[in-house]
Amino acid sequence: MSTHSTLREMRRLVERVDVIETREQEDHLIETLLAIKAPTIVSFLNQHAFNLAFVEPTFRVALQHSGLLLRDGVGVECCMMLLGQRPGRNLNGTDLIPRILEAAKGKRVALFGTSPEWLRQAQIPLKERGIQVVMALDGFQTHSDYLDAVRTSDPDIVVLGMGMPRQELLAAEIANASDRARLIFNGGAILDFFAGRFPRAPQVIRAARLEWMFRLGQEPRRLARRYLLGGMKFAWRIYKLKRVLGSNNEGLV
Repeated sequence: MSTHSTLREMRRLVERVDVIETREQEDHLIETLLAIKAPTIVSFLNQHAFNLAFVEPTFRVALQHSGLLLRDGVGVECCMMLLGQRPGRNLNGTDLIPRILEAAKGKRVALFGTSPEWLRQAQIPLKERGIQVVMALDGFQTHSDYLDAVRTSDPDIVVLGMGMPRQELLAAEIANASDRARLIFNGGAILDFFAGRFPRAPQVIRAARLEWMFRLGQEPRRLARRYLLGGMKFAWRIYKLKRVLGSNNEGLV
């Protein structure tokens, strides 16, 4: 695929983001998700996802085909503004998924991801809050194992915490194999946060939109390449998007 074709597809991916403007709209979104009538995948577009989608077409397609694609982070906010789009509220999975699980008490939940130790820890606060966890598998199984687990446990909600792009590709398989309404979240490190493996940044840091720096301090070896080198790649790719395609749909056919 040519560079220009990739840029056009990335522009369409950014335009695919579902924009939520207010807290009231976020509340309505949660109500809507809990009333779905078909398998629905919820994904998040952040800087890392953008970079992966730029070089991995299958991942790009998986994000495009999500039932809901939400903006996560200041990087994508800047990208959307540069391309003439309203970015709306920041809706990362670390904040949104707990809200939905809290509102979904009584529904059956499956957790797939992280290591066995942290997966056990992740279930404790959920069960203490009355959330019904009916299946939990660590992140080192085959896709067939997860599909079998969905068939046997029949959850209403599946939370995937495996990292990109594996979770998005698995989410598509689960959705395709589901013959009833099922909410599937691509949650990244959400299970590790549930388990207390990584504390959230203080509210003042989150308000300043610097949580990525806090996370970098927690996992410098794993995240330095993603946040620092990845940040430079992201900025260059956004520059090329703006330069080649302009804004307000200029250059798209």
